[in-house]
Amino acid sequence: MSRLGAQRLAAKGKRVARAAVEVEQRDGSRAREIVRAQAAARIRAMLPPANQVHTSPSPPLPALLIINSKSGPKRDSLLRVRELVELLAGHGIAADVRVKLHKSQARREARAAARAGYPLVLAAGGDGTVAAVARGLVGTKTVLGVIPLGTYNNVATSLGIPTGATEACALIAAAPVRAIDVGEVYARGMKRPRVFLEVGAVGVAAPLTVASQGFEKGRWDAVTKHLPHAVEMSPAILGVRLDGQGSVHRAHSVLAVVANTPRAGAGLVVAPEAKLDDGLLDLRVYEEMPQSVLVTHFLAAKIGTAASDARIRYAHGRKIVIRSNQPLPVVVDTKVVGSTPARFRVRTGGLLVIVGNGDGLAHPAASALVSVVKEQAALVEDAGDAPEAGVPVISARSAGLERGRRTGSLALALATGAAVGLMPSLSRWFNRHRH
Repeated sequence: MSRLGAQRLAAKGKRVARAAVEVEQRDGSRAREIVRAQAAARIRAMLPPANQVHTSPSPPLPALLIINSKSGPKRDSLLRVRELVELLAGHGIAADVRVKLHKSQARREARAAARAGYPLVLAAGGDGTVAAVARGLVGTKTVLGVIPLGTYNNVATSLGIPTGATEACALIAAAPVRAIDVGEVYARGMKRPRVFLEVGAVGVAAPLTVASQGFEKGRWDAVTKHLPHAVEMSPAILGVRLDGQGSVHRAHSVLAVVANTPRAGAGLVVAPEAKLDDGLLDLRVYEEMPQSVLVTHFLAAKIGTAASDARIRYAHGRKIVIRSNQPLPVVVDTKVVGSTPARFRVRTGGLLVIVGNGDGLAHPAASALVSVVKEQAALVEDAGDAPEAGVPVISARSAGLERGRRTGSLALALATGAAVGLMPSLSRWFNRHRH
């Protein structure tokens, strides 16, 4: 790297650091604002009614709540609609409800809500529901809020969303908004590209995903049809090109994973270094690792005992092209979408979402704000299932949500712009020195 290039890289690094400090300060200021509001509410509650100052309440913030009818281990999420609506109402959010019966419906409902001017769309369900709603909101100014009701909740965990509904709703009201990345893939057999939040994969992951989904939902025909394909799939020669570079990295493999989140599948930590807001996708190619070895590796990853393995090749990039000497299936999240060749790219800052302090974020919400949210949720739980009039709650019209709507992509507000400028340079330098 030239001296001038190093100076430019250092300058970009300083800008990223300054932007990260600004994000921390803004969230910290929001936390102090919430604490002051809670303290004022407690003081007002102690005054005699004649001495209380009456103010006009702020109009509720309109939102669309899209809830999966059968999320979670007990598949009973529909029974929680009233609870969620009341929790949100206690925070000044007026939620219209739509019941998700299939993913395409959820995507259409979310897209229609964005076009109608809803500032906030909430996905209540598991990873499938969150992904479907997110696809409808990509590229819009509408903010996504997540209420985890699924079995694994990979996206919510990566974003630091609390699993408890009370805490999740309190976090939504606090509105620490970030612009996160989404992945996009175009493979042979597809009519149009498909966006994804978690991972895309080439090879044995496709039949395994379909078989595992069939096993989970009792679709035994899918298990008997696809599991043998996973066992019998022979390795192929993969050719991987990063960010349009001239060199092609080749590997003998049955599996390559392109990750946007650390977790995928049954809560597996597939790519620990993956971040949803770094402007990059993480690539992992499992070279010379047959199916039996892969099973052992992912079982160890599930229980947190997976060791480093020299056969797993790592790289990062904004654009990743994977070819093979024989057609291999391509899967994104839980859907088989086509076959190789597959072209992956990242849509930097393509989705606005309310986040917590998750390990899948380079710029998580400030710890002070997360602590206040937990305290707020505890107050609500002490008061009962939903907030009462005397319980101070976080105002839904937070500075974070309003700023998120005004700034569109939020790339500047969330330090994404500086990070995007820095990460490709680092990625190219990293790949030149690793391979």
